[in-house]
Amino acid sequence: MKTETITIMKLTTLPALLTATALLALNATSTSFAAERHEQKELPAGDGGTLTFKAVVGAIEIKTHDQDTVSYRAEIKPGGGLFGFGSAPVEDLVFDYETSGGDVKITMKWKDDKQPRNSNLSARHTLLIPTRYHLDVRTAGGKISGEDINGHVAANTSGGSIRFGRVNGDIKARTSGGSITVADVEGDVEVKTSGGSIQVGNVAGNVAASTSGGGIKLGAVTGEVKGSTSGGSISAELADQIAQPFELSTSGGGIKLAVPGDFKADLDARTSGGSVDCELPVQGTIKRSSLNGKVNGGGPKVTLRTSGGSIKVTKR
Repeated sequence: MKTETITIMKLTTLPALLTATALLALNATSTSFAAERHEQKELPAGDGGTLTFKAVVGAIEIKTHDQDTVSYRAEIKPGGGLFGFGSAPVEDLVFDYETSGGDVKITMKWKDDKQPRNSNLSARHTLLIPTRYHLDVRTAGGKISGEDINGHVAANTSGGSIRFGRVNGDIKARTSGGSITVADVEGDVEVKTSGGSIQVGNVAGNVAASTSGGGIKLGAVTGEVKGSTSGGSISAELADQIAQPFELSTSGGGIKLAVPGDFKADLDARTSGGSVDCELPVQGTIKRSSLNGKVNGGGPKVTLRTSGGSIKVTKR
């Protein structure tokens, strides 16, 4: 009886021993897979130069400092399941650094330019640039954000949102899967997203905004405007009289346009799913769902189109 009892105790403790052994082996094996990698570099940069940054993965954050250097930090982590299994080793990523005439170029790429089959890594890039500096940043997977930038900006991501503060220069931003938000801009704006909304503050320049899956909201614009969306409403303002054509179109929402009281335009507004209203004096053909005429005597062509909402032109 005593012998049987001892045998049973050994059998019941065996699974626990096996589990403990397996966990120890798992932890030992996973150490190399789960290792993080930290990259850091400081590079000389000239006032008014350009930072060109390209990464195969990771979110990008840009800040400014009053030094003639570009400071770069990266944190890379396995993005797979438990203990990082299913991720490529962080050593499969290589970094190239170049400086020339005040410009800086940083490239993060796969070793031998070959992306591993299981490349499930996450990364965060932080960049400090001089106060007056231009940007050309691109990532294959992650959001892009920046503080106020005193220079031209080009930002491109295949999978994330784009957000910037004030930009004293032209900005071009494109994402395949997120929203785009930019504060006031002293320059031209060209923004495009395939899956999110667009919001831009006051613009001293031209605006071209396009989205396939969200609304558009524009502040006061002084230049030419072209905005289109397939899935949301549009709201825009004009600060002054325009000299160039102005066009807004949407397939899935209404349009609201605020203009100065003395705004002059040749207005062509039509909707298939609502009404058209204009607070300014118009001479021409006015119907419930369309308006074609001269506002305050006429001016540049203003075209407003929607298939799924009303159109309202109001005084600022």
